[in-house]
Amino acid sequence: MKRILLALVMVCALALPSVSNAASGMYLAPKFLMTVQNTGTVDRGNGMGGLGMDPYSQFTLGGALAAGYDFWPQNMFPLRVELEFAMRGNSETEWSGILGTGDMTFNSTTLLANVYYDFHNSTAFTPYVGAGLGLAFNYFGVDWKYHDGTPGGSIDDRQTNFAWQVGAGVAYSFTDNMAVDVAYRYLDLGYTQVDGHYGDVGIRPYNHEIMLGLRFGF
Repeated sequence: MKRILLALVMVCALALPSVSNAASGMYLAPKFLMTVQNTGTVDRGNGMGGLGMDPYSQFTLGGALAAGYDFWPQNMFPLRVELEFAMRGNSETEWSGILGTGDMTFNSTTLLANVYYDFHNSTAFTPYVGAGLGLAFNYFGVDWKYHDGTPGGSIDDRQTNFAWQVGAGVAYSFTDNMAVDVAYRYLDLGYTQVDGHYGDVGIRPYNHEIMLGLRFGF
């Protein structure tokens, strides 16, 4: 089954660039994400401060798929717009304080509308800058226990927040319909808070992301 799926992906990748000799401007862009997820400021309420919660960051992997339109092929205007859906792996850590230890799990899935400005030139390399707005679907959970091993409790929640990103990158065009690009972006995921009987914990998560992607025009 895995070989069949791999073969289908390879066929699509080879076929998409040749769908049209004159690109319409529409494209699909699968992306591989390398992300450093950060909690940002950690706000602790009531008894949760005794778990020693401090800001932390962790490297995770993820993937994204975008559908976009490039105004250059048809209009000679150096602007691209796209809708991107991205998923990332969990970031996890353990905190330790006076009262006990806490295990934190955070994850974010995003849906972004992005705009890019391309700096076209006489080479196959095209630098660009971009920005985007959208939604972050965040999961945040904390499980804690006392130092003697007695369970303390668990709180978690899923929240939908406003998200935004800014970044820059460079693309290399193999053909008029196929390009590879690498980019960096800063992604703000909005304030996320979980509440429980013993108190609340809030974070202001953000990501530093490196993206390696392909663009298939048709």
